[in-house]
Amino acid sequence: MLRLKVLVFVSLVVSLILGLLWYRRIRAASKAPVKILASDVVTGIWNWRSPQYFREVPITKRTLFDVVTGKQEQQLGEDAWGQIRENPFPSSLKEGQKRVEKVAGPIIRQAMKLPNMSHLTFQFRVVEEKSFNAFCYPGAKIVVNRGVLDAVHNDDELAFVLAHEIAHAVGHHSGETLTIRALERNGLTHAELLAAWAKQLGVLGNKGATNILVALNVGTDLMVRLPHSRVMEAEADRIGVYLMKLAGYKATAAGELWERVLEASKSPRSTIPLMLDRYLGDHPPNADRVEQLRQWATSKDP
Repeated sequence: MLRLKVLVFVSLVVSLILGLLWYRRIRAASKAPVKILASDVVTGIWNWRSPQYFREVPITKRTLFDVVTGKQEQQLGEDAWGQIRENPFPSSLKEGQKRVEKVAGPIIRQAMKLPNMSHLTFQFRVVEEKSFNAFCYPGAKIVVNRGVLDAVHNDDELAFVLAHEIAHAVGHHSGETLTIRALERNGLTHAELLAAWAKQLGVLGNKGATNILVALNVGTDLMVRLPHSRVMEAEADRIGVYLMKLAGYKATAAGELWERVLEASKSPRSTIPLMLDRYLGDHPPNADRVEQLRQWATSKDP
């Protein structure tokens, strides 16, 4: 939550700090950037205080900041889903499609019992991709690669993959991600505006302005986007395991599946990349995920 607060106000902080540093030069120049930034300060503070933008994630009880409504999320998902459905569906995937829908059914029924899920319409599509991957579009539209069906040993393991993606929809992760990206763009746009203004005033040269913008982009990734992505992925694991239990699947299968993923990802090289993955990856490291999945599978609490 602290990182989210930093992100919400990052453009405002940058604006105010640079404004103070350059006040003497700025007040003699055009007042247009000042008006733009002042307007955004007021708008940002007002939106931050609006309770309708805050939601509680079911099960984990984490508070998220999301300005995307359920209707908007559903529309975004329908737009993307329409493009996917335009692609031919190979007859070789029909059995896999039936299996996915059958395994997902009990999990969806448990998910829909949670509060504020009425806007979700779960749909699945198996696609001819060999990689082990699945992903959730806005509005609970879930794509499963054929590689997932080839990799899982049983329906319990498949249930975890599907429950993880269902959990992304339950946790409003699509709307939250879109909100954060919009805030990132807003902050970086302010920074670009101020950098261009500073160059015009002679406060910064081209190289200095470029270095500042590059640093802000990298800093935003390291301090906001990647950590937040890891939080959402871990949350989807936790909610997914809980939904598996409620649906009657063997929750320990999640750890068993990810143990094999961990073994497949190991290399004889140094462990430094694995250490860096805790800070540079958009998912939690596989070793950490295995440990957490085992704990959640045996825990009596969600």
